[in-house]
Amino acid sequence: MEHIAKALRRGEYNYVSLESILSEYGLISQIPMDRLTVMTTDRSGIYKTPYGVIELTHTKRPVADLLDSMQKVEGRPLRIATKLKKQQFEI
Repeated sequence: MEHIAKALRRGEYNYVSLESILSEYGLISQIPMDRLTVMTTDRSGIYKTPYGVIELTHTKRPVADLLDSMQKVEGRPLRIATKLKKQQFEI
């Protein structure tokens, strides 16, 4: 689904975030089975694909801030939110 999300917002900054990455980091107990949550500098949108739902959420944050809060992982088409950034939002 990351390949599809990347193609949907080509030329924009996009990264796996919100529930998807919180679950990967084990910070929430829910596991989104058929949904990928992605932050994007483009418009928000929800896309149903044969592989699951891709939820894109627009961010107005400056690009410099975004680059500091994401990391590239070899083998993944999208960058991911850093664990440090996600922990700042824990309640």
